[in-house]
Amino acid sequence: MSNQRLISLFDRYMSSHLSKTELEEFLTLLDDCDEAEFDFLVESHLEEIQLRKAQSEAYEKEAILTTILDQIENKKERESLLTKFSLKWLAGTAAAIVLFLGFYLFYARQESSVRSLQVISKNDIKLQDEALPTIQRTDGKTFQIEQSTGDSLKEEGLYITKDENGNRLFKLSKVPSAVSESRTFISPKGSSLQLELEDGTRVWLNSGASVTYPASFAANQREIAIAGEAFLDVSPNKQRPFIVHANKTQIKVLGTQFNIQSKKESSRVETTLVEGSVEVQAGDTKRTLKPGFRSISTDHSSGIAIQQADLKSILAWKEGYFRFDDDQIEVVIAKISEWYDIGKVDYARHSDEEFSGMIKRTKSLKELLIQIEKISTYKFKIQDGRVLVM
Repeated sequence: MSNQRLISLFDRYMSSHLSKTELEEFLTLLDDCDEAEFDFLVESHLEEIQLRKAQSEAYEKEAILTTILDQIENKKERESLLTKFSLKWLAGTAAAIVLFLGFYLFYARQESSVRSLQVISKNDIKLQDEALPTIQRTDGKTFQIEQSTGDSLKEEGLYITKDENGNRLFKLSKVPSAVSESRTFISPKGSSLQLELEDGTRVWLNSGASVTYPASFAANQREIAIAGEAFLDVSPNKQRPFIVHANKTQIKVLGTQFNIQSKKESSRVETTLVEGSVEVQAGDTKRTLKPGFRSISTDHSSGIAIQQADLKSILAWKEGYFRFDDDQIEVVIAKISEWYDIGKVDYARHSDEEFSGMIKRTKSLKELLIQIEKISTYKFKIQDGRVLVM
């Protein structure tokens, strides 16, 4: 099947310029194309489709097919062609056309801001070289680091330096003028950032994660909130315990290193202790973790499960790796999508194949998918921010 020919015929059909011979060819090509591939091709070429009918006609499954067939003069030929198509397949195809046209109109109005953080070319998606965080204030105002001057950074008690390994480090100092206020430091999608709080505690944020902290810590305790995944190296201070809130779970520490993964959509919180000691509390239940173990808690239960942890796997993200644990392809793509700005994923096939282990994160999504192709039976295609899994 020629993909370009199918798109060309689809374009001509939408503008009512198909001849009888072309109509028959169009139907034959559709019959040779599976649903996911057709969806992907149509969506990839929406910008070439005349959209004037999208706002005035309902593109239903039978309507599309009937309109095409009604233009064929020979009734027997029409009936023969009809038997070639699965109505279930056509329902999906027609629905896809409707959705594609509708979403195109929406994204055309949003295109200037939707994917500004990453570089999306025709057949690849690339991470930014140096993504910068955003800070949200208590009053709802947003502070854009990339648009800031030295004076405005100082006003926020923030400055940018390098850590002992030469990596970029955002450091906070007290902001006496805003002692009752809090800030939320957000790591943008596709980046892992390092923040040092005013007490010397280091926080590594995974892609899309955030930490909420006071402009100045209280005299008797230090308290923050984490959303997403983060690794903390807490500066010890017995007189000022360090408390982390994640969903409805609370972690109390004196000085330690631990990883926390907070999933808002499932209310699940995983706390993994690397060294030191922490007390995890969910509802009225409290459990103390030992190094090498992790706790699992949820908002829906006061129970806390304790399991031995695979530290290398859990901390893989901090070292620049994706980790997989008997994950099927849908879960693998979901994890990758937390980093890369993938607009849509189409699956041309499914299997029970599972992935375990770690894969090095790359700036280029195309390079990452090539790594997965080498260890699986899957093939991938990237087109205008979308991914086809074959």
